[in-house]
Amino acid sequence: MVNIVDWLDYYSDFFPHQDVEVEFIESYLENQDNAKLLYVECGMAPLSKDFLSKYDVTFTDKFSEYTSLLNKRLIHKNNRAHIFNLDPIDIARYLAKDFFSTIFCLHNKMIFMQDDVLIKKFLFDSKMLLKENGKIILGLSNFSKYDLQKDIIEFPTVKSSRGSLKVHLSKDKELVSYRLSGEIIPSNGKTIQISQNEKVFPLGLETIKKIAEELKFSSVEFFGDYLKSPFNKNSSNLICVLTK
Repeated sequence: MVNIVDWLDYYSDFFPHQDVEVEFIESYLENQDNAKLLYVECGMAPLSKDFLSKYDVTFTDKFSEYTSLLNKRLIHKNNRAHIFNLDPIDIARYLAKDFFSTIFCLHNKMIFMQDDVLIKKFLFDSKMLLKENGKIILGLSNFSKYDLQKDIIEFPTVKSSRGSLKVHLSKDKELVSYRLSGEIIPSNGKTIQISQNEKVFPLGLETIKKIAEELKFSSVEFFGDYLKSPFNKNSSNLICVLTK
């Protein structure tokens, strides 16, 4: 369960616009001022106005609350935004093949695709939507830093000016799966449950490498952050770039 109503109010506090993310994406878009981009599970789409005016960006999210809000914010504001309320598993049904230069899914949204079968389907579909040599960029936490055999896995608290975000995974031993719960503690101290026992798949490097090989991507790169630092077991993040 995701409490999307309360999450909308705090989303930008914990996932604000970050220049380093935009610069990372643009490093793969040199000499492509008219590039067509697809932002999957975009949430509140924390991208700059300059970025949105430069590129043709399609936004999709399975939550209509996000896409409705984005429609109000972005449509007819000197950009080429296209916004669709779509589940990630449906992108190949409704979007054009061999069309996009880059597809990106950031802020751990991939783990909500729940299992490796659906993740593989999403990457297969995304590859179909890409032009030749197009890129898929995935932004994840480095789950290999944590002991996933524990019953409860606590993640570092994320703080903002208006409160703190606490997230943990619980392991379902019978089903060998993981459930994510998260809460926001505003400055007034009243806890807001924003997700509870949401099934997730803590996607890691080895699984991505295996799927990339099976789907015959031409290359796959891994970084420890958006500055392109080499990935290692102590990296906080896992940033992945797959090339068609």
